[in-house]
Amino acid sequence: MVFLLDGGAVLDRLTDARLAGLPQDNPAVIVTLGHRTDQRYATAERARDYTPPGSDGGPVEDPRGRPGGGAADFLAQISEAVLPRVARIAPIDLSQSTLWGHSYGGLFVLYAASRPEAPFAHYVSASPSLWWDHGNFLIRITAQIEAGRWSSRRLELHHGGQERKRASSPANPNAQKLVQMRAALPPDALQGLDAALRAAGIPGGVTTFPGLSHGESFGASVDATLNAAFSATD
Repeated sequence: MVFLLDGGAVLDRLTDARLAGLPQDNPAVIVTLGHRTDQRYATAERARDYTPPGSDGGPVEDPRGRPGGGAADFLAQISEAVLPRVARIAPIDLSQSTLWGHSYGGLFVLYAASRPEAPFAHYVSASPSLWWDHGNFLIRITAQIEAGRWSSRRLELHHGGQERKRASSPANPNAQKLVQMRAALPPDALQGLDAALRAAGIPGGVTTFPGLSHGESFGASVDATLNAAFSATD
């Protein structure tokens, strides 16, 4: 079973044809996790719920001034409210479960993977916003990995091959802090995180989608994750 963040945007990809293309001998349970909004992305809510707290455990404002740092509460909500609700309508086997997210959602996946209480067996972090909090979250989880304080659950990393070259540079003054944080992140930050994970014996790897930008990698990563999750046989 696969849990997909940004549920509203994901649903646009889950057409009848796409679902029919999944292996029929391995029944698919797909759970889309979203917020109540008419927009494709719930920008304020995902900034609040998908982003990790600061090093002091407190809230962190995102570069556009939106409240953030609520990942701990959101993870608890999934475990305490979402999973019991899913269990009432579909069989749950968390030993075969995958959590997927992109951008801020990818950041949340990394946060969840870092927490021993997170209920999922596999994690897919697509184009994670590693620049979050001036890169301090990346520094913290890298130290956690290198200290051997990271679970052995599979963690896959996805990204578009042209994310940095094709990154937008909005002129809006409110977006300049984002541009600056993103520019300050080393271009090989994702590869460095992957190297730390694999050196620590964490299974997984990096998947690059050639030619794709940050936004374009969303759909490619969803498709790759579904194919991997439902083509596997035990």
